[in-house]
Amino acid sequence: MTVEAVVFDWGGTLSIYADIDLADMWQLAAERLARDTGRDVAELREKLIAAEDRYWQNVKATQHAGTLGDILTEESKALGLDVSAAVISEAASRLLDAWACGDSSLRETDRTDSGELRAAGSQ
Repeated sequence: MTVEAVVFDWGGTLSIYADIDLADMWQLAAERLARDTGRDVAELREKLIAAEDRYWQNVKATQHAGTLGDILTEESKALGLDVSAAVISEAASRLLDAWACGDSSLRETDRTDSGELRAAGSQ
């Protein structure tokens, strides 16, 4: 027997709604974008939260869901900034920090001028 279909129901149509709060992700993205652009962190965070809210209102109205990537793409266009890269960079930073806890050479990370991560003290 093979699997013929998989149903994902994040919106709660078939199951109990998964109460996922992306506010922390939007905060981290806003901080990264503010560092990169000099724009106000609070303003960026509010715009990102508003974009997510618009997405969910559209899901309710149309009964058509998308992905986090869809939200990031739309907000990147609206802000004229690469929101996807900011989210991925911040997530990678935290993942690297979590992995590096046993390796003293990677425990602390630095950012290059372009915002990329590297082990503290490396060139």
